[in-house]
Amino acid sequence: MDHAQQDQQSRMVCDEDEEKREVKMQSEEVAAISSSRKKDGATDTQKQEQTLTSNGGKYVLHGKIDRGTFSTVMLASLASEQHLAKNLKKWFAIKMITPTSHPARVKFEAWCLKRMGGRNNVISTLGGFRENDKVGLVMPFIQHEPFHRYCFKLGPAEVQRYLQELLIALDWVHQHGVIHRDVKPGNFLRNSANGGSYMLVDFGLAQEMKESALRQDMEGCLAKTKVGDAVATTATAAVPCTDATLDDQVVPQQSSVTAVRKPLKLSNSMKTDLTDVPLACQIKTTADTIGKHLQPKYRSSARARSPYANYLKRGALGGACCNCCGRPQVCCNCLVKPEMNAPRAGTPGYRAPEVLMRYPHQTTAIDVWAAGIIFLSLLSKVYPFFTNSDDSISLAEIIEVFGYERLDNTARALDRMLLIDKKTTQGAIQPLSLRSLCQHFRQIYVDKNTKAPVEPTAGGSSPRTECGEQSFDSCSNCYIPLHKCVCLVRDRNKRDEYGPDAYDLLGRLLEPNPHLRITAAEALQHPYFQVQY
Repeated sequence: MDHAQQDQQSRMVCDEDEEKREVKMQSEEVAAISSSRKKDGATDTQKQEQTLTSNGGKYVLHGKIDRGTFSTVMLASLASEQHLAKNLKKWFAIKMITPTSHPARVKFEAWCLKRMGGRNNVISTLGGFRENDKVGLVMPFIQHEPFHRYCFKLGPAEVQRYLQELLIALDWVHQHGVIHRDVKPGNFLRNSANGGSYMLVDFGLAQEMKESALRQDMEGCLAKTKVGDAVATTATAAVPCTDATLDDQVVPQQSSVTAVRKPLKLSNSMKTDLTDVPLACQIKTTADTIGKHLQPKYRSSARARSPYANYLKRGALGGACCNCCGRPQVCCNCLVKPEMNAPRAGTPGYRAPEVLMRYPHQTTAIDVWAAGIIFLSLLSKVYPFFTNSDDSISLAEIIEVFGYERLDNTARALDRMLLIDKKTTQGAIQPLSLRSLCQHFRQIYVDKNTKAPVEPTAGGSSPRTECGEQSFDSCSNCYIPLHKCVCLVRDRNKRDEYGPDAYDLLGRLLEPNPHLRITAAEALQHPYFQVQY
């Protein structure tokens, strides 16, 4: 009996060992199959990408660097250098443009890289190719570090150089009459090796500034000068492109309609004197009688119109009085207005007020505003500063920082109307002090990294009143405690490591009115860049 039990136990152990071996073998086979599928898929993808970007077998792709809405940037090397070590290879960045992109946009981007690239911190192009529906632009690979990893570590001297190198690139681009339209930290690469170098990339949204935009910009500045307003800077005077190959790609924009618009008139051939016709006289008499009876009702309806009707009646749209607000009709002034068709391309958080207000005559000033937002993030240690993608909310965030009055004056200068409820305007009438705002958020950043974490207010807005604090110790403008107030009227001129020139330049870069905003060339002459840190 003992031998039989031992034999039975030994058989059970053997069976268990065999089952474990079978499970192990099955798992190994599944792993081998899955790994082979992954390898096959990777090789297929690599072959497909290599076929698309081979250009006769010249380049080999090694991975994806970045991906955007209209393109994908791939890391590549020469096919003839595959036997070399990585540190001995020449590396390239190949931008594969989406097939749905307009050919004119692709052509203009290639022209920008060829005409302006390789100088003054602007990326150059080494060539391009087209295979089937794919277009590739070959550029040198720039080793860089993401902005969010180093922006909080930069000192005053490094911040000064970052902004200076960015303005040098923008000034060079603007001299060619080109608007970049997508200035942001991700498109201005910084390589900290060998003393540091900077490069402006991605001209996929770039466009040539129209002559009508230049004319409108100059007229806006001249009008402000004539009435005696203090003009901080002159308008952007970029040199238009003269290349004949791009003339057919630029569609001239129609000139703006004059401020006093007249209704359409009938042709002269239709004008006929009907005073001698009996039927016409009878119709005229009947119409006059009906009009007299309807006149009191018309006046009473005018009193019950929308509260914004009187605002429009006073000529808030730049001289042309609107008479249709609150009535079931459209006046002649509104009928002759052109369709609101303005470019809105750009990254949310870096779009200027004129872009959010859909001003049609946009200039290179929108790039200067984006540079000011980057400068604001560097000074305040808040990145990103404005984050909302909705135009209305983005405009509300700008109003909260720069005040309702300044944005309302900007809207009037751009022939736009800015309507906000009274509850919103009560806490954002006066602008905030950019110096106090940056100092406040920098202190939050220091406290967060040294003491208990303190969350900064989202969207760059001013901190709100904490619970338990008394209302009589609050500011009458922003309704927060006086010791935390960042309003311009309570700017205490505290000493700052960046100095007053930095915040003066910041305010000029972030001027809401594009006609008064400083240009890149003028910003490079600012005293801030003469300060030694």
